[in-house]
Amino acid sequence: MDATVTSTGGATKSSSALKTDLGGQPVLGGIAAETDDYTQKRAKESGIALLVQVRNLGRAPDSAKVEWYFFAKPIEKGREYIFDSGNQNITVAPATAESIPVKSAPIKSLVVKQLHTTDGVNSLGQQILPSASVKKTGSTVGGWIVRLIIDGKPGQIRASSPSLETLAKNESALSTYPRSAK
Repeated sequence: MDATVTSTGGATKSSSALKTDLGGQPVLGGIAAETDDYTQKRAKESGIALLVQVRNLGRAPDSAKVEWYFFAKPIEKGREYIFDSGNQNITVAPATAESIPVKSAPIKSLVVKQLHTTDGVNSLGQQILPSASVKKTGSTVGGWIVRLIIDGKPGQIRASSPSLETLAKNESALSTYPRSAK
């Protein structure tokens, strides 16, 4: 039996919102200063889909198990982890092929940008400079592994990168790899 990933695809769904808070606030000596606060949030969901083709090159029906793993990379510091995985048992007729569509769960990220401006002055009479911040949370899709398990042993391994293919060959490393809490 032989397994190949015949196509890959990804999808992203984004949403964005801008919140504006305009208004004056009393500062030194009861003098009002105009302040403006802007907040922009961008939420993103990403996922990946694979089409795995399993071929039986023999003259008799054959059975195997297809396993898949999807990896994520944290936006902030952190180690890559498995965010979704699964498997499916399959029986393929002689000299034919079966296609298995595989789709990951969505993975989420959020970017929040904030800007604060004022026409106020500090105690030295200097203009107060605007301040800004950007906060990013969540993860992005980092790759995939597909394994064809024949008689309890990996027969074919396909991956989106050479490092993930090396990981997939090491059963103990793959089974202890960090996973997200579902």
